[in-house]
Amino acid sequence: MDQKYNALFTPWKIGNVEIKNRIVMCSMGGTSLFGWMEPSHFDKEAAYFLLEKARNGVGLVLPGMQWVRDVMGNRWLYNNKSLYKPLKEYMKEFHKTGSKLFIQLAAGCGRSMAVTDMIGMCLDHPIIGKLASPIMDAE
Repeated sequence: MDQKYNALFTPWKIGNVEIKNRIVMCSMGGTSLFGWMEPSHFDKEAAYFLLEKARNGVGLVLPGMQWVRDVMGNRWLYNNKSLYKPLKEYMKEFHKTGSKLFIQLAAGCGRSMAVTDMIGMCLDHPIIGKLASPIMDAE
């Protein structure tokens, strides 16, 4: 390996957490461990995808953001106890890789959620707009 890449493979710290190397997988859509639009659950496909990245040497994995409250159903994340048992088992496997995983908690999309023309038409519909009102502020 070319010497100029050596720094990528040196450990570093965030607070008191040591990361094994400087290779970071940044968050992407579809990689949230607890689902996104559907009610919060342990997302096995996303978890497997992230675990494979850790097994392939990524030092720090940042999954997609996790809303603290479901988009659909408005249930708080901490109220869904059923997702924590599979998460605990998953993290045992994840930690075997030596990688770290930081979950990003979010209060919602705020201004970053794009309202496309199609979504706008749905929000203008008297029935669909009413159903979406707990999720979207059409104003």
